[in-house]
Amino acid sequence: MVALQRGFIEIYFLGVGHPPPDLEPEFTSYVTLWRHYKALRDIAAARGVQIFNATCGGLLGVFPRVELASLPALAAGGRKP
Repeated sequence: MVALQRGFIEIYFLGVGHPPPDLEPEFTSYVTLWRHYKALRDIAAARGVQIFNATCGGLLGVFPRVELASLPALAAGGRKP
């Protein structure tokens, strides 16, 4: 939400992946979390903002996947290549 409020037009998630829940209370919290991700996706889309998942692996399929290596500035630690 902060990136949306700051006016970013592209947002990249790194390291977002949740293991499958083993217990019912954890399952409930994951369902809630996925609903929040979907709401964030919809809010961003309404503002013309794209959110991408650059996590290697993981289960989060709410956002389109991109390879971290395809993002030179991010792969170089934020420095221009």
